[in-house]
Amino acid sequence: MVDSPFLDHHGRPIEFSQRGLDETGESGEQSQAADFQAQIRTSVLDSDLPSDLLAAIYAIQQEATIARDQYRVLLSRLRYMETQSGLQIADSQIVSAALVPTTPSYPNKSLFAVLALVLGVGLGVGFAVMNEFYVGGFTSESQLQNILKLPVAATIPLTDDKSGDLASPANQLIDAPLSSYSESIRRLRAAIDRSFRNRKPGDALPSDRGAVILVTSAVPEEGKSTTALALARTYALSGKKTLLIDGDLRKPMLHTILNINPAGSLMEFLKDPDATNPTNPTSATSATDNFYGYDDKSPLQFILGTGRSKIPTDQLLVSKAFEYLIEYSSKKFEVIVIDSPPLLAVIDAQFIAHHADAVVLVVRWAMTSQSDLRSIMPALMASKKPSATLIPVLSREQARKSGYYRGYYSRY
Repeated sequence: MVDSPFLDHHGRPIEFSQRGLDETGESGEQSQAADFQAQIRTSVLDSDLPSDLLAAIYAIQQEATIARDQYRVLLSRLRYMETQSGLQIADSQIVSAALVPTTPSYPNKSLFAVLALVLGVGLGVGFAVMNEFYVGGFTSESQLQNILKLPVAATIPLTDDKSGDLASPANQLIDAPLSSYSESIRRLRAAIDRSFRNRKPGDALPSDRGAVILVTSAVPEEGKSTTALALARTYALSGKKTLLIDGDLRKPMLHTILNINPAGSLMEFLKDPDATNPTNPTSATSATDNFYGYDDKSPLQFILGTGRSKIPTDQLLVSKAFEYLIEYSSKKFEVIVIDSPPLLAVIDAQFIAHHADAVVLVVRWAMTSQSDLRSIMPALMASKKPSATLIPVLSREQARKSGYYRGYYSRY
């Protein structure tokens, strides 16, 4: 039992059960509280208590009511907080339901197609520029002219000869004098003559000696030997006393092109210690048939070589014998055409270049790489005489496998 400060109208304390309060629910508590208040009110009204005590009792009752209400509010908030603490509250809210997309968000086919197109065009243009100006071969006169910064004298066309004869393109000067091939060789000759006429007064060719023309190329199989023979023939056919020298001591080709097997060779002459002696039977003054001959198709005369060299030939080309040969020939002939080895394969052409008054550089169409041509230009420009004119020629002559690199790089 709980002691109660409240008395009934007989002065006895009012008793009530705490168990009933604890076991009832909220609705039971409320009805029990209402009954209890009614009992208190009845007891107070029926009692003989003074008015001031009644006022104090009512004040206490009001405070208890307020305290009870506050307690209930706090209790409900505590229960709400306990409930919310056990729940996972979402950080976002659904504003509206998602719509089904009409197109996939990835991959973006239109974007990828545009990027692929731009990339393809960019790569294509880049490769085209690289092929045009740095890597690929020469397919036009303008392209060769842009690289060398020199006018191209002629483009030697591709002949339709199927015989496989090495001399067949050069033979067109006699067999087909009005062909495009013959015209291109005459155009080359005109460019060379024009370069001689346009020289400065101090660089003009002496009237007492002939012009020396060197025909060379960057790499083998560019048609330089056939071009040298055709150029020498066109000079001879024009009435000039012309000499053709096979200066390729490493792998001479002119005797094969002319289908001649000479008894001797230019190399044997240069190796002879008495070559410059006029009384020597093999000297240049005697001009024996060992390495000297006549062209059966034109008034051309030539000095040939034969067979591959087994020794380095550069020392022979800087010898007094070779200088004597050039000096003697330039006094006897109006034009001397020298066929030299390719510049990139061996160094021999650099030793011949300083004797030349004009250098014809044969470049094969779509075959000679720009890197090869660029690599030989510094050495060629340093080797030739400052007054010598460099004349590029673009050749479309069919390539013939000579094995030049294979024969010499394996040996030296």
